[in-house]
Amino acid sequence: MIYVTIKSDTVFTLKHLVRTGWTIATLIWLIAVSGLPSDLNESKASVIDSFFRVSYGALHRSAWAVAVGWLIFACIHDYGGNLFYS
Repeated sequence: MIYVTIKSDTVFTLKHLVRTGWTIATLIWLIAVSGLPSDLNESKASVIDSFFRVSYGALHRSAWAVAVGWLIFACIHDYGGNLFYS
């Protein structure tokens, strides 16, 4: 396993990078949680291209892991905001 030691408290000095990280993580969470509507109710299923179904099936778990990784990284380095994440 590789461990990275960061000696300074601030990893990102630009706030727009932190906002971009939170925006991307939030979009990933919404897409992974909402999923494909046809998977939820097969009786009302619309025709969805097989490319989108296969792509979602193959990538949604990895995307979720990346989003949770950002949450952990942001909270460890005090980029979680002023609510309850930091």
